[in-house]
Amino acid sequence: MENRRESQDRDFLVEAGKIDDARSSADLIKNAIHDSMLMNQSQEISTIIANIGRGEGIDGIRIYNKRSEIIYSSRIEERGLTVNSAVEASCIPCHGPGTPMEMPPTGRFHRIYAAPDGQRILGYISPIRNDPTCSGAACHAHPESTTMLGLLDVRLSLAKMDNAIAASTQGMLLWAAGIILLAALASGAFIRILIHRPMTLLFQGTGEIARGNLAFRIGSRSRDEIGLLARSFDSMAGDLQKAREEITAWSSTLEVRVREKTADLERAQERMVQVEK
Repeated sequence: MENRRESQDRDFLVEAGKIDDARSSADLIKNAIHDSMLMNQSQEISTIIANIGRGEGIDGIRIYNKRSEIIYSSRIEERGLTVNSAVEASCIPCHGPGTPMEMPPTGRFHRIYAAPDGQRILGYISPIRNDPTCSGAACHAHPESTTMLGLLDVRLSLAKMDNAIAASTQGMLLWAAGIILLAALASGAFIRILIHRPMTLLFQGTGEIARGNLAFRIGSRSRDEIGLLARSFDSMAGDLQKAREEITAWSSTLEVRVREKTADLERAQERMVQVEK
């Protein structure tokens, strides 16, 4: 799980250009102190490292010798200390406890760790090789068999990038919350327009029919199931109204005929009375 996290962090830092920045910083420092190291000018090297170490975004600069001693550092209190290669974040990527200093494996020149104050630090290890200008120098030459003289450790603070990521994440969360709110409002409007309002009309229509208002119509033009139900309701209401009109008309006709027959009977009764007289 940790290796996967480190791989994800590395891919992100590569995209963000942070590893390239660390590599460029390391190359710049080595070029700045190259001549001073050939001349063994310790004070000048310390001054250069201290000045560069005060730059924005730089958490610290160290130079280790092969015995894991800090011979130069942007922090005065660190100079002369010997680090424990088993626990020091600068040493773990390259070798474990009791293992001599060697060239870092490919892809392991950098590491990410948390400082005591909690901020993340990107550390970049750059080997200080024994190039011909050093092995051939007359001042403090090293034998050609020695391939590496020490390590330059450049540590860059990721606080600014992490703050930007946090702000971006917060902005994305706000956008997501806004989108969810808009989606909820749209869903509410959709439900109200397409479901709530037609259902309210259906309930209203049922009440009107129950009160005898057969002329009430919903008049929905929707093509969904609720629209089909509304049109069925209107059709049923129309059939009921037509049937009531037919019944009313038949009742009126029957009443007229009853009155006519009653009149006929009354006239027939009068004639019978006259005949009897």
